[in-house]
Amino acid sequence: MTASYSRWACRVSSDHLRRPRPACALRATATILSAGLVTSLRAIEIEHDPPVAPILPAHAEAATWLLRTPAVSVVVETLTARLTALIPTGGSNLLSAAGRIWPVPESAWAALRAQHCWPETVFDAPAWTGRAWRTRSGATICRWTRDFGPPISARATRTVRISPYAAAVEMEDRWQRTAPSAIPLGPAVVLRIADPVRLLLPAPAETPPVRPIAFDPPPSFAWLQTAGTWVYRVDLGGEHRVESTRRGPAWAAAEVPGWLVLLRGPAGRQPDALRLRARAYAHRASRTAEIEVAADGFLAPPDATLVLRTTIECFPLAPRMDATALATRTRLLAGEAEAGSAPR
Repeated sequence: MTASYSRWACRVSSDHLRRPRPACALRATATILSAGLVTSLRAIEIEHDPPVAPILPAHAEAATWLLRTPAVSVVVETLTARLTALIPTGGSNLLSAAGRIWPVPESAWAALRAQHCWPETVFDAPAWTGRAWRTRSGATICRWTRDFGPPISARATRTVRISPYAAAVEMEDRWQRTAPSAIPLGPAVVLRIADPVRLLLPAPAETPPVRPIAFDPPPSFAWLQTAGTWVYRVDLGGEHRVESTRRGPAWAAAEVPGWLVLLRGPAGRQPDALRLRARAYAHRASRTAEIEVAADGFLAPPDATLVLRTTIECFPLAPRMDATALATRTRLLAGEAEAGSAPR
């Protein structure tokens, strides 16, 4: 090990690897959790998977990291902390553009603009500081930090981990309020999908399974409700943005030729501070779609922390799978029990 790499490894260990906490700290954390201010299924485990090598930008002048494992290759932007490519082994890039992660729910964007804070500009600004490294298990990890000034007033820590065993990406976004603010914190993860065939959202037993949140409702002949899932054919619709009406764990999926892309939040009941919604957007003419998991938003006081943990997974699909079989498989992959078909 060279002296320079030794210094890098020590720096990562001190900055990024969590140490066991004393009992008093654990009790304090439990108090915050019970108050519903912090929530996470479990932190991304890196303390037992030490770094073995740094990952440098893909090219000398490139502002991207290439994170590669035997199952998938992921490209992330070094300064904006966004995913720009998701390439399962044997496939092509499943993303049409960079994915986005927003710290503030869309319902509060008008309040931001009224204070001359433009969400589309501020959220994607090249203001993140991060590092990437490979671990002993073969996983690859990036971690970034960024401070958002007023009126958002939050410190963000974003961790992205590429599984060494499967075409899976784990993401953890941690938002800590740094000063009083009337702007709610509500992270949202949005993936932009190339060449979508069908979109899937969890659906309740009753109708309607989704509600439009922009544009006209999808025509009835473009979707069906089966196996506890809303299945929408992109080629039969137009431009639509919808949200699942089901309460419970949030997930959204997109079928592309030969693959299923699944975006899911934590399983199990979530506290009100991080109630998640599953959403989808489609534009037939441009052959693009978005799948999204978004939090409602929470007026966090100073020092409160909100954590959103999501997982992106890619699964190979047989061609021409019927809607019920696709819906059943997607539900099972999302960690839900098999459901019977519901009427249209």
